Amino acid sequence: LQAVGDESWGLDNLAVDVREATPADANRLPTLTNPGDQSATFGDAANLTVRGTDPDGDSLTYTATGLPPGLTLNPTTGRVTGHATAAGTFPVVVTATERYGGTATAEFNWFVNPARVWVNDSPAGPIAPGASGTVTLTRDGDGSRPLMVNVRFTPR
Repeated sequence: LQAVGDESWGLDNLAVDVREATPADANRLPTLTNPGDQSATFGDAANLTVRGTDPDGDSLTYTATGLPPGLTLNPTTGRVTGHATAAGTFPVVVTATERYGGTATAEFNWFVNPARVWVNDSPAGPIAPGASGTVTLTRDGDGSRPLMVNVRFTPR
C-alpha cells in the first residue's frame, strides 16, 4: 500500500491503518427456510410465502424457477400466488439474493393434482331427442369456479 499526496491537500501527516479483515467484517450470507413439498389441485388458489432472512439486515430479492404454470412469485415478498393451470409434478427452486450477491436457495416439489369433476344437477325425466339443456358441473378444490356446460341430447 502506498499513500501519495502533496502539500496542496493541506495535510501535514497522512496515516493509513491496514489490517487483515476478520470474519466479523465479512458479508454474511442470507438464509432461506425451505417450505417443503407443496400439494394442490388444478385451479386451486396458491398462497405460500417463502421466508428468507439476512443476518446483516440486507433486503432480499426472490426468484423462482419451475413453478407450476399459473403461479407467480413476488420478488419483494417471496409470496407465491395464482391458480395452477396444469397438473403434474414441478421441481421448484427459489433463490433469495442480497445486495452484495450472496444467495440462499430452497428446492422442493409442487404436486398439482388433476381436478375431479362431477354432475351437480341433471335434467329430470326423459329428454326428447334433439332437446337441449344445461348441466352444472363442479370440480373439487375451492369450488370458486363452477363449470357450466350446455348439452344437446341426441338419441342413441
